[in-house]
Amino acid sequence: MAAVARALSARGITTTIFSGGFPVSGINYGDAELVQLSPVRSPNAEYTTLVDEWGDEATDLLYSCRLGQLLNFTEARRPDVFVTELFPFGRRRFRYELMPVLERLRATRPDVPVLCSVRDILEPPSKPEKASGAMNRISEFYDYILVHGDAEYARLEDSFPISSEAAAKVRYSGFIGGDRSGDALENSTRNREVVVSAGGGAVGLSLYEAALGAASLCSQPDLIWRLLIGQNVPEEAFDALKGKSGDRIIVKRTRPDFPDLLRAARLSISQAGYNTVCDILAAGCASVLVPFSADGEREQTLRAMSLANRRRARVLHANDLSAASLAACVNSALEAAPNAFTPMQMTGADRAADLIARLARGEAV
Repeated sequence: MAAVARALSARGITTTIFSGGFPVSGINYGDAELVQLSPVRSPNAEYTTLVDEWGDEATDLLYSCRLGQLLNFTEARRPDVFVTELFPFGRRRFRYELMPVLERLRATRPDVPVLCSVRDILEPPSKPEKASGAMNRISEFYDYILVHGDAEYARLEDSFPISSEAAAKVRYSGFIGGDRSGDALENSTRNREVVVSAGGGAVGLSLYEAALGAASLCSQPDLIWRLLIGQNVPEEAFDALKGKSGDRIIVKRTRPDFPDLLRAARLSISQAGYNTVCDILAAGCASVLVPFSADGEREQTLRAMSLANRRRARVLHANDLSAASLAACVNSALEAAPNAFTPMQMTGADRAADLIARLARGEAV
């Protein structure tokens, strides 16, 4: 959403982003206004509970305050276009604060286009009623579904059952990612690094541990392994990983020039989240994907397998992860002949901004 906001600003479109999660440093929103709601987050990978900034379980009063913020700001801004991220396909826990806003817009300003912005692949619904509920809301409140992916690579209905009515509202923007930071990289390590990343949270600790062991088993011992540790990994865990660094192993916190590091890397090892995969695709480097799959999560596995089927990545499932299995996968990726990648649409931010700008001007898309 930050990338789309920057592209909108470049087109002279005034943009406001409402963020309901915890503030994240290093995100460039350009000229967009960021409105921070009272933040909540999940303390674990199960997302069964949400907590506030003090670690206490979020209360009805907190949600009521968030709803008040949303309603007040939305009415004050009087948007020409309104976009929700993922909802109603996901974020269902926030329906109590999002639905009143959508209902107010439809009642008072029915001509305002409402869009749902989603990734290339969604978590398939665990129950039929979740799919039908999403379709009912799309039918009643949404004009378009903006999919940030390439239809030649994956279609929305491949991961989420949608009605024919919803299918007619789908527009594909292409992938969003791979921004260059402009920072200079050290030529001494160009094409000599294995970059290991696992997003911002602590769920990737097992991947970092396996990578530390795999480095010594790599068939190309002259490579430098750079582990980029997410900001939400506790300091104690970070220090433990950093204590295992050495001449050929660098352990640092994540950096804003991650896309540039990938462009200069020999290989990427990561999970298969949307942002990371987009950066890998834009960089064109070889990759090993270890998709997150705890508690039956399937989104990352579907994304990783789609890439593997197109010979754009090697996949190691989390249940099979070990230093030895990761090293074997890395060695295979390093020894393979370079693959002529099939071009993919990677200009998603600009194309999404063009579509939204046209809607803001009252044009059809």
